Amino acid sequence: MSYLGRAQLGQTICPYLQCVDASGSPVLPDDPPQIKIRASTGNIIIVAAEMPLVERFVQTGLFKYPLYLGSQYTTGLYEVNYYYRSGAHYGLESDNFEIVPAGHADGQVLNMHFYNRPHAQFIVYGTETGAIVRGRKPTVR
Repeated sequence: MSYLGRAQLGQTICPYLQCVDASGSPVLPDDPPQIKIRASTGNIIIVAAEMPLVERFVQTGLFKYPLYLGSQYTTGLYEVNYYYRSGAHYGLESDNFEIVPAGHADGQVLNMHFYNRPHAQFIVYGTETGAIVRGRKPTVR
């Protein structure tokens, strides 16, 4: 088990998996590995998916799953489990990561525009998830 680190809402983490056979040598599994992510406080599975292969001809059996920490996550500790099969060998690996209280589920602001109108002042901004948000009467402190 390894610790993937701390992250905030709106960030992306990338859990990696190196598939190995019974002797510990890198191997390409029979099927894509499964990744399951659950909160450490319960048995509710948040993500259950197959992991895509990375650099097939450079590193044998290396997989990566880009995981965006959106609105389905809250602060706390999460457990990541990987399952794979290669011939008669069944592999099980696990990691964990922590979401700290910071950030926003929509991600970071990518663009922002100020509108000055006779009746009010507005700021319109777009986030990493594609959300367009409008604010009224901004002030600088």
